[in-house]
Amino acid sequence: MASIQKKHMLSWGLGSLGVAILFNTQTVLLTRFMTDEMGIAASTAGFLLLVSKLYDAVTDPVMGYITDHTDSKWGRRRPWIFLGGVGSACSFIYLFNIPSSLSAITGVFIGLIAYSTFYTIFNVPYLSMPAEMSTDPNDRSALIAWRVRAIGLGQLIGTSLAPAMVIWLGGGLTGHGFMALILGILAMISIIMCAIGTGGAKQTIPQDKQKLLTWNSIKLIFENKPFLFLILTKFLQLTGTAISLGTTAYLFQYWLGKTFYELSLYFAIGSVVIILAQPFWIKMIKRYPKSELYKVAAVGFALVACSWYFTDSNAGTLDIVLRGGIYGIFTGGLLLMGQAMLPDTIHYDFQKTGLRREGIFAGLYTTAEKLSFAIGGAMAGFLLQYFGYRSSMSKQIVLQSEETVFGIFILSAFIPAVLMSLSCVPLHFYRLKESDLAKE
Repeated sequence: MASIQKKHMLSWGLGSLGVAILFNTQTVLLTRFMTDEMGIAASTAGFLLLVSKLYDAVTDPVMGYITDHTDSKWGRRRPWIFLGGVGSACSFIYLFNIPSSLSAITGVFIGLIAYSTFYTIFNVPYLSMPAEMSTDPNDRSALIAWRVRAIGLGQLIGTSLAPAMVIWLGGGLTGHGFMALILGILAMISIIMCAIGTGGAKQTIPQDKQKLLTWNSIKLIFENKPFLFLILTKFLQLTGTAISLGTTAYLFQYWLGKTFYELSLYFAIGSVVIILAQPFWIKMIKRYPKSELYKVAAVGFALVACSWYFTDSNAGTLDIVLRGGIYGIFTGGLLLMGQAMLPDTIHYDFQKTGLRREGIFAGLYTTAEKLSFAIGGAMAGFLLQYFGYRSSMSKQIVLQSEETVFGIFILSAFIPAVLMSLSCVPLHFYRLKESDLAKE
């Protein structure tokens, strides 16, 4: 059995680099951009994110069906990767450059719906590819590790470089607008290289004679217990991640009294360590079950999050660097384990049913991802409002109450830690072993 070529691994990883730049920048900066630059109330910002993510989630299984039935000279996945990636980048640029002719709420809503649509078009076929490219679990884990490295680099750019760029480019609406233009173009180039570079990689062909969405086949999906437990785990994990990423900027500003520079340093250290930690986690995968390694990473992440309680405005650079590094180690494990188990569960489905339904499973997986970010993003906005957070227009300074500042800590650190710990529970029932997966 031929392994996946390195050029295909690298090219596929470039797709993750592009969307990670878009995703992390939007997740870290967009809520604050809406509340502090556009003057949108925190609860309204949360509602807009909720609606767009719910819409996004509903379309994922549909996109899975479409990509499974696509037949083109570029294959089933690559045409959609190209279209979705370019559209996502353009929508991202628009989100931070809302025309003055539109109201803030209307402009943001249009941008969120457009971004969600194109992100679905890209992400579902993209995540379908690992299960096609190899039937060897270790080979797939190595491929996913390239994705995690790319995510780490994209996170470095989106969470560290992007906030700094906003300041360098003038701050306020102008700084955000130019930042989005530069990073949007960079992401677009990366995704186009992915679509082109994965040509020639192993793929499966459409099964026109097999009905992939009959009632009996749908029941078989829900009989795939490892997949269901994985979905529940990812839902809890990513809800916590969404809340954490969406409010870390508030934590640094109000709990720690720091600027975008310290926020950038924290995420920069974490992102670099995510990349550097991959060889360690790959080595661990060969010795221990992915589900058990996930639990270690989740508990570690939770402890780091709770440790912010013992810091304040006196926290120095060393505090931020140490937490960023430990955060990167455990986040690298969470990303790799959670994603490496998906192609295993898809392979398991093929062994049980004989159906090639990579797109449908990827669609259901991304539905859970987006529902979690919808709920997490909405919770962030609603709870900020509940804790009394006061929004502002661009460059206005607004003081927050002590109760609000403590609420920001609860929202950014404690709640994500609880959800991350709870995400380990479903994996207690995850029984799929690599020895159960036949290699072709």
